[in-house]
Amino acid sequence: MAWYSSLFSGDSYGSGGSGSGTNWWGAILSGISSYSQSRSDSKGRKNDTKAQKEIVGLQGLEARRTSAFEKDLDYYYKQKDKLDKRRALDTYGSFSKLGTYAPDDYTLPALPVVPNKPNAG
Repeated sequence: MAWYSSLFSGDSYGSGGSGSGTNWWGAILSGISSYSQSRSDSKGRKNDTKAQKEIVGLQGLEARRTSAFEKDLDYYYKQKDKLDKRRALDTYGSFSKLGTYAPDDYTLPALPVVPNKPNAG
C-alpha cells in the first residue's frame, strides 16, 4: 500500500529511491493532454480546410458571375454602338441620292436589335 500512496505523494519510497513517482504521472498526464490537443487541432484543421474550400468556391462563383456580367455589358454596348452608327448613317442618308438611283426593289438592311441592358444582380 505504501507504493500506491507514493505515486501520488512524490516521496522516494515506492519509486525506487529516485523520486520519479510524480514525474511518471506527470508524463502520463502530459501524454494524454498532448494527445487530446492534437486530436482537437486535427479537427480544427479539418474545419479550417473545409471553410477554405467553401471560400474558394464562393470566390470562383463570384468571379464567374462578374465575368458573365462584364461580357453581357460589353455585348450590350457593342450592339448599342452599332445602332447609333446605323441611325447616324440613316440621318446622313436622308440627304443622299441613294433613293433616287437605287433599284426599285432595294430596301435598307434591318436595324440591329439592342438587347436589354444587363443588371448587376
